[in-house]
Amino acid sequence: MRFSGWPFAPLGAVLVLAAAPALADPPASPPAADQAAPAATPRALELTRRYFAAMRMETTMTATVRAVMPQMMQRFARNNPNMTEAERQAIIDAAAQSSQVMIARMLDKMAPVFAQSFSEKELQDLVAFYESPTGQALVAKTPAFAARMNPTLNQLMPEMMADMQTRLCAKVACVTKSASAPQNPS
Repeated sequence: MRFSGWPFAPLGAVLVLAAAPALADPPASPPAADQAAPAATPRALELTRRYFAAMRMETTMTATVRAVMPQMMQRFARNNPNMTEAERQAIIDAAAQSSQVMIARMLDKMAPVFAQSFSEKELQDLVAFYESPTGQALVAKTPAFAARMNPTLNQLMPEMMADMQTRLCAKVACVTKSASAPQNPS
């Protein structure tokens, strides 16, 4: 069967969002092309890997991919109504296997960038916290806390979208639905 509407285009975005706790805010202006960041020290890389392990980054990213898979498959199934259960399962299996490999590679590629972004002292402090009982409690409780927050976030989303539209329309010319509706000549 030939499929349309490839369902995994958002997967990269999901992986980046799952990794967000390990990413620092970007600098106000990017470094010049000829100005390379100093290489991460072996100690900084080791601390970064300990931080990633304490944060359970690979597990978190894998769980995030699993969580969005049903929505992606629903969308894909709508575009491919003749898809069999075996084909659906094959897609899920392929995505799970591919994401597992890519998550490990992503973390490996992220480690030097992260290690260059923080001093060894800052990395040591992060590791000390996240390896502590309190840090591990935070890591362990965050998914449940986040799940309990979803109804609140879903409730606030329409208000946020309306506020964003109001702010945008204050900056650029917006066309309202009534203004863009075809006029009936009288």
